[in-house]
Amino acid sequence: MDCWHCRKTRQELVQRFLQFYGFPDLDTPKSVRRESGEEEVYPLHMAAELGDVAVLGALLLAHVDPDQRSSWDRTAYELAVLNNRNRSHFEAIECLRSRDKWSGQMSWTIPKLSVHEFKKMLKESQLNEPSEPSELSELNESQLP
Repeated sequence: MDCWHCRKTRQELVQRFLQFYGFPDLDTPKSVRRESGEEEVYPLHMAAELGDVAVLGALLLAHVDPDQRSSWDRTAYELAVLNNRNRSHFEAIECLRSRDKWSGQMSWTIPKLSVHEFKKMLKESQLNEPSEPSELSELNESQLP
């Protein structure tokens, strides 16, 4: 069962990610400069490329299409594999690979984190690089189930 606090936290995480990386919404791609040209990617592609498991999980639970392809015909899974260096994207790859299709519905196995692991991940997250502190990193245990 999905509690209200968990859903709200995931929504805030996704909104901060979209805002930070300049995506207007979940369904609109953004142009990213590559060595050999420009590629249109969706938020899931960006999260996979960064190896950001918290955002990947939140996006998958928001029912984004994990099979969506970039303008270069690449999936989020393929981008995670391409950017994997010394197992840096291992959890992202497993998160994307573990999904099962069942009668049109999709379910994903998102790594389960303790409150302490979740706070640590938020503090280390790419979203906290701007100079302003993240409200999410200041969550205390009483605010999470």
